[in-house]
Amino acid sequence: NDSYLRRTPFTELCGLDLMIRLDSKSRRRQIALLALEIIAKEGLPELTMRKLAGRAQVSEAAIYRHFKNKEAVLRELFELLAVGNGFWQTAKVADDPIVGLKLIIEAQLSHFENNPDLITFLFNEEVFVGYPALKEPMLEWRKTKEETIIDLVETAKRQNQVPADIDSKVFALLYMGAIRLIALKWK
Repeated sequence: NDSYLRRTPFTELCGLDLMIRLDSKSRRRQIALLALEIIAKEGLPELTMRKLAGRAQVSEAAIYRHFKNKEAVLRELFELLAVGNGFWQTAKVADDPIVGLKLIIEAQLSHFENNPDLITFLFNEEVFVGYPALKEPMLEWRKTKEETIIDLVETAKRQNQVPADIDSKVFALLYMGAIRLIALKWK
Protein backbone atom coordinates (compact mmCIF):
# COMPACT_ATOMS: atom_id res chain seq x y z
CA ASN A 1 0.00 0.00 0.00
CA ASP A 2 1.63 3.25 -1.09
CA SER A 3 -0.03 5.31 1.63
CA TYR A 4 2.56 4.02 4.07
CA LEU A 5 6.12 5.22 4.33
CA ARG A 6 8.82 2.62 3.99
CA ARG A 7 12.34 3.04 5.29
CA THR A 8 14.36 5.28 2.98
CA PRO A 9 17.45 7.40 3.59
CA PHE A 10 15.19 10.43 3.76
CA THR A 11 12.64 9.43 6.38
CA GLU A 12 14.65 11.30 9.00
CA LEU A 13 15.14 14.32 6.73
CA CYS A 14 11.41 14.40 6.14
CA GLY A 15 10.76 14.06 9.86
CA LEU A 16 8.61 11.00 9.27
CA ASP A 17 8.46 7.75 11.21
CA LEU A 18 8.54 4.34 9.61
CA MET A 19 5.23 2.81 8.49
CA ILE A 20 2.93 5.64 9.45
CA ARG A 21 0.11 6.66 7.19
CA LEU A 22 1.07 9.94 5.52
CA ASP A 23 -1.30 12.78 4.96
CA SER A 24 -1.14 14.44 1.55
CA LYS A 25 1.03 17.34 2.75
CA SER A 26 3.62 15.00 4.29
CA ARG A 27 3.68 12.81 1.19
CA ARG A 28 4.14 15.86 -1.06
CA ARG A 29 7.01 17.02 1.16
CA GLN A 30 8.62 13.59 1.04
CA ILE A 31 8.36 13.44 -2.75
CA ALA A 32 9.75 16.97 -3.17
CA LEU A 33 12.75 16.21 -0.94
CA LEU A 34 13.44 13.00 -2.83
CA ALA A 35 13.32 15.01 -6.06
CA LEU A 36 15.91 17.35 -4.59
CA GLU A 37 18.20 14.42 -3.84
CA ILE A 38 17.91 13.12 -7.41
CA ILE A 39 18.63 16.57 -8.86
CA ALA A 40 21.66 17.06 -6.63
CA LYS A 41 23.18 13.64 -7.24
CA GLU A 42 22.20 12.90 -10.82
CA GLY A 43 21.11 16.17 -12.39
CA LEU A 44 17.76 17.56 -13.41
CA PRO A 45 17.43 15.53 -16.64
CA GLU A 46 17.55 12.34 -14.55
CA LEU A 47 14.54 13.36 -12.46
CA THR A 48 11.58 11.34 -13.71
CA MET A 49 8.29 10.45 -12.10
CA ARG A 50 9.25 6.77 -12.36
CA LYS A 51 12.57 7.32 -10.60
CA LEU A 52 10.84 9.43 -7.97
CA ALA A 53 8.31 6.64 -7.34
CA GLY A 54 11.16 4.17 -6.94
CA ARG A 55 12.96 6.36 -4.43
CA ALA A 56 9.75 6.94 -2.47
CA GLN A 57 8.97 3.22 -2.72
CA VAL A 58 5.48 3.93 -4.00
CA SER A 59 3.79 3.34 -7.31
CA GLU A 60 4.13 5.84 -10.11
CA ALA A 61 0.37 6.36 -9.86
CA ALA A 62 0.85 7.45 -6.25
CA ILE A 63 3.25 10.17 -7.41
CA TYR A 64 0.71 11.34 -9.99
CA ARG A 65 -2.01 11.49 -7.33
CA HIS A 66 0.03 14.24 -5.67
CA PHE A 67 1.63 15.95 -8.68
CA LYS A 68 0.39 16.52 -12.21
CA ASN A 69 3.91 16.39 -13.67
CA LYS A 70 7.61 16.95 -13.02
CA GLU A 71 7.18 20.72 -13.14
CA ALA A 72 4.62 20.53 -10.33
CA VAL A 73 7.14 18.59 -8.23
CA LEU A 74 9.76 21.27 -8.89
CA ARG A 75 7.29 24.00 -7.97
CA GLU A 76 6.52 22.25 -4.68
CA LEU A 77 10.23 21.92 -3.99
CA PHE A 78 10.79 25.60 -4.69
CA GLU A 79 7.90 26.61 -2.43
CA LEU A 80 9.01 24.26 0.32
CA LEU A 81 12.68 25.17 0.49
CA ALA A 82 13.14 28.57 -1.07
CA VAL A 83 10.01 30.48 -0.30
CA GLY A 84 9.14 28.50 2.81
CA ASN A 85 11.94 29.82 4.98
CA GLY A 86 10.89 32.94 6.84
CA PHE A 87 14.22 34.56 7.68
CA TRP A 88 13.72 37.29 5.08
CA GLN A 89 10.68 38.45 7.02
CA THR A 90 12.67 38.33 10.28
CA ALA A 91 15.32 40.58 8.77
CA LYS A 92 12.67 43.09 7.68
CA VAL A 93 11.43 43.59 11.22
CA ALA A 94 14.83 43.82 12.88
CA ASP A 95 15.15 47.01 14.93
CA ASP A 96 18.60 47.67 13.50
CA PRO A 97 18.98 47.41 9.69
CA ILE A 98 22.62 46.32 9.99
CA VAL A 99 21.51 43.50 12.27
CA GLY A 100 18.85 42.66 9.66
CA LEU A 101 21.52 42.36 6.96
CA LYS A 102 23.62 40.13 9.22
CA LEU A 103 20.56 37.99 9.97
CA ILE A 104 20.01 37.44 6.26
CA ILE A 105 23.55 36.20 5.66
CA GLU A 106 23.60 34.01 8.76
CA ALA A 107 20.18 32.53 8.11
CA GLN A 108 20.72 32.00 4.38
CA LEU A 109 24.06 30.26 4.87
CA SER A 110 22.66 28.20 7.74
CA HIS A 111 19.71 27.22 5.53
CA PHE A 112 22.14 26.10 2.82
CA GLU A 113 24.25 24.25 5.37
CA ASN A 114 21.17 22.36 6.55
CA ASN A 115 19.97 21.79 2.97
CA PRO A 116 23.13 21.59 0.83
CA ASP A 117 21.30 20.05 -2.11
CA LEU A 118 19.16 23.19 -2.25
CA ILE A 119 22.15 25.06 -3.67
CA THR A 120 22.19 22.77 -6.70
CA PHE A 121 18.49 23.36 -7.23
CA LEU A 122 18.20 27.10 -6.63
CA PHE A 123 21.27 28.12 -8.57
CA ASN A 124 20.57 25.84 -11.52
CA GLU A 125 19.35 28.08 -14.33
CA GLU A 126 18.29 24.96 -16.26
CA VAL A 127 15.45 24.50 -13.77
CA PHE A 128 13.98 27.89 -14.49
CA VAL A 129 14.64 27.95 -18.23
CA GLY A 130 13.26 24.47 -18.91
CA TYR A 131 10.22 24.94 -16.71
CA PRO A 132 8.56 28.29 -17.47
CA ALA A 133 6.01 27.96 -14.66
CA LEU A 134 8.90 28.22 -12.20
CA LYS A 135 10.43 31.30 -13.77
CA GLU A 136 7.83 33.79 -12.52
CA PRO A 137 7.83 32.63 -8.88
CA MET A 138 11.62 32.56 -8.89
CA LEU A 139 11.85 36.09 -10.28
CA GLU A 140 9.29 37.26 -7.71
CA TRP A 141 11.24 35.58 -4.91
CA ARG A 142 14.48 37.24 -6.05
CA LYS A 143 12.71 40.59 -6.34
CA THR A 144 11.36 40.30 -2.80
CA LYS A 145 14.83 39.47 -1.49
CA GLU A 146 16.34 42.40 -3.38
CA GLU A 147 13.66 44.80 -2.11
CA THR A 148 14.24 43.63 1.47
CA ILE A 149 17.95 44.38 1.21
CA ILE A 150 17.31 47.74 -0.46
CA ASP A 151 14.88 48.68 2.32
CA LEU A 152 17.40 47.73 4.99
CA VAL A 153 20.16 49.76 3.32
CA GLU A 154 17.87 52.77 2.88
CA THR A 155 16.91 52.57 6.56
CA ALA A 156 20.58 52.33 7.53
CA LYS A 157 21.29 55.41 5.39
CA ARG A 158 18.50 57.37 7.11
CA GLN A 159 19.90 56.34 10.49
CA ASN A 160 23.42 57.39 9.41
CA GLN A 161 24.71 53.84 9.87
CA VAL A 162 26.14 53.72 6.37
CA PRO A 163 27.28 56.49 4.01
CA ALA A 164 24.42 58.27 2.26
CA ASP A 165 26.03 57.87 -1.16
CA ILE A 166 25.79 54.06 -1.16
CA ASP A 167 23.63 52.90 -4.04
CA SER A 168 21.22 50.54 -2.31
CA LYS A 169 20.27 48.73 -5.55
CA VAL A 170 23.89 48.01 -6.42
CA PHE A 171 24.54 46.98 -2.83
CA ALA A 172 21.59 44.55 -2.95
CA LEU A 173 22.88 42.92 -6.15
CA LEU A 174 26.39 42.60 -4.74
CA TYR A 175 25.04 41.26 -1.45
CA MET A 176 22.88 38.64 -3.15
CA GLY A 177 25.68 37.73 -5.53
CA ALA A 178 28.10 37.29 -2.65
CA ILE A 179 25.71 34.87 -0.91
CA ARG A 180 25.35 32.93 -4.14
CA LEU A 181 29.11 32.75 -4.72
CA ILE A 182 29.78 31.67 -1.14
CA ALA A 183 27.13 28.96 -1.39
CA LEU A 184 28.36 27.66 -4.76
CA LYS A 185 31.99 27.66 -3.63
CA TRP A 186 31.07 25.92 -0.39
CA LYS A 187 28.95 23.28 -2.17
